[in-house]
Amino acid sequence: MLQARQSLLENFDEQVQERLKVAQADATQALDRMERLLMRLTRGMLADHAEFDAAGNGFTLHSRPPVADEGAHAALAPAASVGYTTHDPIPLGRYELPRVREDAHVYRLQHPLAQSLLAAAKRNPLVPAKLDLDYAAYGAKVSVIEALRGASGICAVQRIQVTALGTSEEFLLLATTAGPNVLDAEVADRLLAIPGAFTPLARLAEVAPARGAPASSGQAAQVGLDFAAAYLPMPQLLAEELSRQRSTVIASLEARNLKFFSNETEKLDAWADDQRAGLEQQINELQRRIKETRTKGKGAATLAEKLGAQREQRDLEALRDKRRRELFVRQDEIQAKRDALIDELESQLTQSVDEVTLLLCEWRLT
Repeated sequence: MLQARQSLLENFDEQVQERLKVAQADATQALDRMERLLMRLTRGMLADHAEFDAAGNGFTLHSRPPVADEGAHAALAPAASVGYTTHDPIPLGRYELPRVREDAHVYRLQHPLAQSLLAAAKRNPLVPAKLDLDYAAYGAKVSVIEALRGASGICAVQRIQVTALGTSEEFLLLATTAGPNVLDAEVADRLLAIPGAFTPLARLAEVAPARGAPASSGQAAQVGLDFAAAYLPMPQLLAEELSRQRSTVIASLEARNLKFFSNETEKLDAWADDQRAGLEQQINELQRRIKETRTKGKGAATLAEKLGAQREQRDLEALRDKRRRELFVRQDEIQAKRDALIDELESQLTQSVDEVTLLLCEWRLT
């Protein structure tokens, strides 16, 4: 690829070369959102094992963390389908996203190192904590977050798994409070991208519950968390926003499932119409030939001609009756297929929704 690019540049006009080089530099520095998230996760997981570029699109791995060694074998199986089949799937050295240097490893989501870090991050328990976020350290202007400097609140991230029509899909619900207000998923997503430090909240054993409040009220609001860690009830406004997002997701899935059901029934109706129209056309053609044969028999000049016409009419009528019976049988088959489709879709439309709270934290933005 490097040789081909160099060859192209050598044969282009100088002005075109300059434009291409500028575009290439911009493309090299610009990472899409998923790549930026991957690099942020990698930086956090490999803080003591790698040296990262200031631009954020590359790093040098000096040593492998234990989580990488533990997950290397598991990560190699899915990674083998994209070319990672060496005996050492996570070598030390230079990694880049996208790759600029020819001697660097191509770092991407499917790489065994990325897969092992993702698996380890998903296993980490997210105990309730307080996040002290530093907007200045983010390094870019985000107006909606800048307006929250000095504010504090509680942020929640939930994962719902919806199973319907034989498939299972996962969605993340995000929301946060900021003082007396509740903010939607987009703001919460951007807020959680701000760097900062966290402090675990006081444990239940060290915090006396409010007078008259049951000790389990905080636990019930934190499904999937380390319940022994902290007492952090979810505010009502936050719970309502997450419920609204959940309803939106389920409504969109139901609309999509309705469209799928409509498409399937329309295809069945079109197939039934084609089958019916084909047989009816054959029956009408046979009926026309029968009438012609009758007319031919009436005008026969000899007994042999009349007998031949009667024999032809008999055969045509037998074939017409056979096609009529086939039409009735085919209509029964169509109805059976329709009933089977309805039963199958009805069983698959039974929707199940599993919900777990992944993160519930206090935050303060400075």
